[in-house]
Amino acid sequence: MKTEIRQVFTEVQSHIAKAYGVEQVDVKFNVAPSLQQTLNDQITEKAAFLSMITNVIVDQGEGETIWGGVVGSVTSTTDTKNGGVRRAKNVLNLKSSTYKCNKVHSDVAIHYDDLDTWTPAFKNFQARYRGWVQKAIAQDRIKIGWYGTHYSENSDPIKYPMLEDCNVGWLQILRDQYPANVVSEYEPNSDEVRIGEGGDYVNLDMAVHDALQLIPEHLRAELVVMVGSELLAADKAKLYEKHGSNPSEKQLIELSEVNKTYGGLKAYSPVFFPSRGIFITSFKNLVIMLQRNTWRKQVEDRSDVESIIDWNGRREGFGLNVLEATVLIESSSVKLKNPAGNWY
Repeated sequence: MKTEIRQVFTEVQSHIAKAYGVEQVDVKFNVAPSLQQTLNDQITEKAAFLSMITNVIVDQGEGETIWGGVVGSVTSTTDTKNGGVRRAKNVLNLKSSTYKCNKVHSDVAIHYDDLDTWTPAFKNFQARYRGWVQKAIAQDRIKIGWYGTHYSENSDPIKYPMLEDCNVGWLQILRDQYPANVVSEYEPNSDEVRIGEGGDYVNLDMAVHDALQLIPEHLRAELVVMVGSELLAADKAKLYEKHGSNPSEKQLIELSEVNKTYGGLKAYSPVFFPSRGIFITSFKNLVIMLQRNTWRKQVEDRSDVESIIDWNGRREGFGLNVLEATVLIESSSVKLKNPAGNWY
């Protein structure tokens, strides 16, 4: 590392130490609760999707998600004058998921050569670097939410490139804790849900509408449907085939104005969402929990690998506020029809 760059790094260390209220940052330290909240908020802001869901800091490492809504109507009438007895209703009598905050690491290395190159080019390199790391953590949280199936003490990024072994995400929670609302087949023992002419559902609208019936009517407020990119592309291709020669209709297709809803629900295609998946819930029903007082940080100069290492460890978990207000059609089960008329 060049001498002038090392001076910059020393200043960066000093700024980080001051921001976190510690003497030095090259020794592992706990991030204070108030700063932990700020840090978590900054990460959340780096991904629009995370800003739409529920992010909370919890004291307990495991338990139940209890930030849900109500079970149904609470308003009634009782003629107490003629002996009627008023009865209170438990508005929280819902099936919330259980969660467990597991230890995860987000450790980042910057090689001396990169520092020598980047630091003169970016006068605000420290702020840029912090933003890059926070965005990476935000994207990893989303990946785990969709793909996380289990937690391993030692993750394997080669075998599980979508971080499947770094935590248990939202889809797996539904599979484990409320399998009645997970659709993996239409006909018994088929392991398929065919969407298209001649299939189980003639189109996406019908598939979403049918899946919606698994959610009680009183839990359908604020529901949206998340649809995989491959399903959206196949649906858009049909529209191009039918209307692509009409300039005004083509413009609507390209602006996605015709794809705003499916089955009466507003549709979204979140980043990293399984390509053929269909997931009905509300954004606030998706929860990420960070356990208080578990964020540990260290920034050190490692000459043995010629890098600056930013160590970040914490405990976090995922949950669903109300299990009954969620339905999944498995991406792996969905089949589409190709131009030759075959299902794939």
